[in-house]
Amino acid sequence: MIRHLSLVFLFILPLSAWSHGDLHEQIDDVSKLLVDDKQKTGLYLKRGKLYLQDGNFHEAIHDFRKSLKLEPALHVVHYHLGEAYLASGRSDAAEQHTRLFIKSLGPETYGGLSRGYGLLGKIYQKKNKHLEAAQAFEQSLQNNMQPGPIDYLQAAEAYVKSGQNYQHQAVDILDKGIGRLGPIVTLQEAAIELDLLSGSYDAALARVETLRSQGINEANIYFKQASIMSTARRFEEAQTCYKKALSEIERLPLHKQQSRAMVKLRLSIEESMSKQDGKNEPAGKSTMSLNNNRGHV
Repeated sequence: MIRHLSLVFLFILPLSAWSHGDLHEQIDDVSKLLVDDKQKTGLYLKRGKLYLQDGNFHEAIHDFRKSLKLEPALHVVHYHLGEAYLASGRSDAAEQHTRLFIKSLGPETYGGLSRGYGLLGKIYQKKNKHLEAAQAFEQSLQNNMQPGPIDYLQAAEAYVKSGQNYQHQAVDILDKGIGRLGPIVTLQEAAIELDLLSGSYDAALARVETLRSQGINEANIYFKQASIMSTARRFEEAQTCYKKALSEIERLPLHKQQSRAMVKLRLSIEESMSKQDGKNEPAGKSTMSLNNNRGHV
């Protein structure tokens, strides 16, 4: 029992707890300890994680397998083998070990299940099995006690890549994230993009309204509304919103008007108005993407 507790403690210790040096120094430190005792399962596990972090996948796999051989009941090693095999391009082996890790867990091991299904989703992505990836990511979310926007975005993106028939499930995932985390900008903008793709323009406009509470300035709000109306071929309303956006910029202090972001926004507005002026065609498709939105909170 004590031995298992010490192994668990070794696993949960952050890598930085071993050494304040770089990865190679940390690897050397663990290797020196293994000279004295080659039966220390936790040391092989720790060094394998260091090798994995260093990008030395072959050595990482070797240490993980050695750890598993010494302690077959230490099922967490299967998770790290899944990581290492995925990183080395061996997706089938990665899936096998990840499934063994998931199988070893109890139904209430939420953190482990979330990590396991999350890794399984990434493996399916690598295999271009996008629907299976989406379903795995969704199972990861169901077991995640503290999900972040990225967790909902990757599940939604996998559903989008599964085909047009699954776009509504992508929107549902994003709405679950919004319901749980609040109207976070990244989730709302991803949902707006999907609403535009499905022709749900009123839903997209309603989402833009929620961005006001997230500190998005009025000029950007009006520009987003105008872009949606333009895509919906509601050109007169779009022009009105473009003009409101320009007016909001003019109301800002001069130094803010001259900021890089406002100069870029003004140019985008003027370009969109010019394209639309005297024409009955949309100013262009939305350029938002799930990936590009991940950097904003």
